[in-house]
Amino acid sequence: MIDNEKKGFKDMMNTIALIYSKPEPTQDTLRVWWAKLNQYEFMQVSQAFDSWVDKNKYMPNIADILETIKMQQPKEFIKMLPRNPTPYEIEHNKQKANELLSKIELKPTDPKAWAHKIIDLHSQGKYKLEIGVKFAREALKNKFNERILNDA
Repeated sequence: MIDNEKKGFKDMMNTIALIYSKPEPTQDTLRVWWAKLNQYEFMQVSQAFDSWVDKNKYMPNIADILETIKMQQPKEFIKMLPRNPTPYEIEHNKQKANELLSKIELKPTDPKAWAHKIIDLHSQGKYKLEIGVKFAREALKNKFNERILNDA
């Protein structure tokens, strides 16, 4: 089975090279691409290449194909309950919600840290929302004022 997939992969890479007017990939190039992409189903890789060709005029690199594969993977979600859910539906949704919540790793946040980050990003031109910057400045100012009042 793997030999058929390798042959199909080589043919796919040769086709991509032909589409983008590039020379056929060398054995070493094929080995590197295969090492990075063989963990995914052949159809996923094929669909990623197909999607890339439909949207881009430049030949992809490995990272482009990996990202395309990840974007195509279905996202988990919890089905919205009907207006009058059955006890089974309620319990099923609770279990699914708990499963998804257990995958989320929440880190304690420091209000000063997020406020400083927003202000820093704004000063670098990466954060455009003025209201966010206003709230960040107010949060820092309020924390500063609380500290002064507590020290007095």
